[in-house]
Amino acid sequence: MASTQGAGSAQDSSSQGKGHQASNSQVRQAQEALKSQGHDPGPIDGVMGPQTQQAIREYQRSQNLSETGRLDAQTAQKLGVGGGMSGSGSSGSTTGGTSNQK
Repeated sequence: MASTQGAGSAQDSSSQGKGHQASNSQVRQAQEALKSQGHDPGPIDGVMGPQTQQAIREYQRSQNLSETGRLDAQTAQKLGVGGGMSGSGSSGSTTGGTSNQK
């Protein structure tokens, strides 16, 4: 019975870069975006604390998203943050210009 628990945690660790946990910079960007849209995330410190989670829930509710209190891919996309979470595109194209510079 304990072996199924171990398999679940191994699967979770392999997908941690997929957006299950936001980095401090992504949380900070989300906090700034939430504040600019009238939601109070508390201090802009890059920490996913209870005030930030509450602000995310309020934002998710206002956008008809699932109220998870987490900075998931949908929420990050709506807020316009989290380029590193899913790598969906627009921020990736700017890195191509750097290799072309002399």
